[in-house]
Amino acid sequence: MNTSNTKSIFVGNQEIVVLNCPCFYQNESTFRVLKRSAEIVQDTNATDQLYIPYTQGLLLNPKLKNSNINISGDYERGECNLIIRNFSADDTGIYRCEYWDNGNVCIDTYNVYLRSPPSNLKLQFTTERNGSKILRGIEGHKITIVCTVKSGKPEETLVLKTNGSTVQTGRDGRLEYSFVPTRKDNQQSFVCYAFSEILDNSLVCTVELDIIYKPDLVIHNINPKTLVEGNFTKLCCHAYGNPNIQTTEWKKNGESVVIRDDSYLCLEFTPLNRSDTGNYTCKATNTVGPSEKSMLYKVLYPPVINITRTVFEKNITLTCNPSGEPTNYTFDNWEHHSEFKDYIRNLRGTKDGTLTIFKAGNNSRQNENDGIYTCKSSNGIPDVHGDLYQKGSILINDEGPPIFVKANKPIQFGQYDREINLTVLLYNKFGNIQTNITKGNKALNIQTTEEKIVTNDLFHSVNITVNGIKIIFKMVMDAAEDFKEYTITACNQNGCNAYMVMIKSASETDVSRASDRPEPPTNVSVLPYKTYFKVSWCPGFNGGFSQTFFIEYKTETEEVWRRTESVMDNMQHTMSTLLHDISPNTRYHVQVLSENIIGQCIRNKTDFTLVLSLGLSNNGYAVTVVSIVLPIIFIVVLTIVMMVVFFIRNKARDLSGYINNRGDEITENNQGESVENQLYQSSPFHNAAAVHHVVNQNETYQNLRSLSHENQVHQMRLYNENGANGPSVSYSNRSVLSPVHGLKIGESSLQYAEVIFENEPMTQEVVIHGIADRTIYSDIDFMVQHVAQPCSRSESDSESDDDFMYVDGIENYAEKRGKSNS
Repeated sequence: MNTSNTKSIFVGNQEIVVLNCPCFYQNESTFRVLKRSAEIVQDTNATDQLYIPYTQGLLLNPKLKNSNINISGDYERGECNLIIRNFSADDTGIYRCEYWDNGNVCIDTYNVYLRSPPSNLKLQFTTERNGSKILRGIEGHKITIVCTVKSGKPEETLVLKTNGSTVQTGRDGRLEYSFVPTRKDNQQSFVCYAFSEILDNSLVCTVELDIIYKPDLVIHNINPKTLVEGNFTKLCCHAYGNPNIQTTEWKKNGESVVIRDDSYLCLEFTPLNRSDTGNYTCKATNTVGPSEKSMLYKVLYPPVINITRTVFEKNITLTCNPSGEPTNYTFDNWEHHSEFKDYIRNLRGTKDGTLTIFKAGNNSRQNENDGIYTCKSSNGIPDVHGDLYQKGSILINDEGPPIFVKANKPIQFGQYDREINLTVLLYNKFGNIQTNITKGNKALNIQTTEEKIVTNDLFHSVNITVNGIKIIFKMVMDAAEDFKEYTITACNQNGCNAYMVMIKSASETDVSRASDRPEPPTNVSVLPYKTYFKVSWCPGFNGGFSQTFFIEYKTETEEVWRRTESVMDNMQHTMSTLLHDISPNTRYHVQVLSENIIGQCIRNKTDFTLVLSLGLSNNGYAVTVVSIVLPIIFIVVLTIVMMVVFFIRNKARDLSGYINNRGDEITENNQGESVENQLYQSSPFHNAAAVHHVVNQNETYQNLRSLSHENQVHQMRLYNENGANGPSVSYSNRSVLSPVHGLKIGESSLQYAEVIFENEPMTQEVVIHGIADRTIYSDIDFMVQHVAQPCSRSESDSESDDDFMYVDGIENYAEKRGKSNS
């Protein structure tokens, strides 16, 4: 079995080269050499052999005449190396090492060359111009770039590049690259490189293309801001070509306007007129031929807007139809205004300028869609005033029944045995109005007067001015039963609407007060929760008009109040809402305000509630410690408090009776809300008893960790006469801090505070035992829920004579508590 390996070796002139051949015995390794035909005669007299034996093992052929050949090596190392010194062209050839290896004949072949660099790199078919090589071509006709070189040893590589990118490679001393040029290839440079490993720097040759073509035309666009009727502008054409341009011409709609022997030509419009709209063509000519380029130009102007409407059973569709140039329109939101230009709302239409208005399902509010609807559209061209969006408007009036406007007074005042003008205000856009008035189910024949007025109404919660009709019923309050509700019905050809007015008996002061702004809300309280506040209040007198409420709040460091959305008066004794967007561990000022159509209630700059938002405490080792320490602190603190209360007052309210009185509070929030227990005080401290669950701005305190899973802190604090913090107790899941300052504990007053508990299962039973001769509390039920008592329009004083009851024993208290629960 024969194996062979071939390797090319390039040797410099007069260098030394060593050729390796494995050998272990003299007769198992030979070097045989095939010299170039002109060199064989010089090496040996054996001209009849192609391959000349040079060595056998470590023995050199004695017949060799060249003295620069030598052999070296060692059989033990298995090396028989042929050494050629002072290498020249006579030593080039094929050297074959033949040896035995495990019974196989192996041949290692060395092609040995004399190293030489490439030379004479050229680009064919080029001409000289200003010292540069030029290759001419015609646009659209094939052109070939040919690069040649005299090859060296080792063989070089030819590379053709343009703009730094390789487009073709070649060997054997020749490279060709063909392509079809365009006018963009004119003056493009191509570079041919010859790379060789024996060259420090490659050979380089550069050629520049000279491509001739018809004129290339550029029409400079007119700035749309100047292409408006009345402006001064010009239209210009620039021609480029190889060879140079001979003539340039402008045509309008196919007819020649101007021609010159120049490459740049302009048409001037002074000023621009609509008649200048047309198709403009620029034509340029050189020796290759003519070129043309056309563009359509239109005089620009802003749109004129027309609105059409289509009425359906349940909606009205308005379509905005702009007409201008250009015709690519954009549409802004529609605007809805009253007939008196009062802004009502913005409406988003479709992208093509269509707006759908759905009719109100309630007959009493069908008029809310009446008014002026304005479409705004633009095509990018401003008008003479610089306005980008142009407007078009249409008046919409729904032909519905008469509407009782929001400015009506649901409560009107009268005096016994005196005439009263019961007044209602109507909005009507269709036909004549017929009205009647009834008391109960009885129709009344009462003299009426009618006059046209300008009044107010709420359209989509916006107070606007409208044309109205005032209907006055002249009545005399003859008897007490006359002071009751009256129903006024107003009809036209499209239907009827009814309105109820309550006539109340009042003094002269009450009558004058019935057309005023509302009174401020009372009994404002704020409960902090994890992510929001719960704000509660009692509405004040509405001034004779329907009123709405809104909450204003800000942090202590902010200057500007933030305002919530309005809350409608639900005519209940107590109202509440949730206040979100609250940051944890932050003090907030909160106030509740009211307003009606007359105006807003009088604001007291100092009448606000200060409240601290809750913060999340970290889970950790401290929870375990607090769970052990807190029950002990809780018992000690309550024991001390009860001792103080016992020595101040000997009378105590029956505790079970107190629980019964608070039963409604305990059952209202049975859905997981916290129980709110405020600080109660006797009448001498009425002003201080308005608890708003706040912490004084200057007081400092430290929260204790909670026993709950959320590890949040809830504290109860008692305050002494100087406003200092008393002992604190921490247990529940919400923090409600109730500061009361300037209080004195005496015979005529008693304060006590309640702890807030959340509806969460307890993992252990909590029992607080009293000390001998002291008030005893036991079996506190942590699972009950708070039910808020409806607050009254004014604070009521409460005597504290029966605040606590002294319990003789646990059994007595349990018996009383069982009866209370039953």
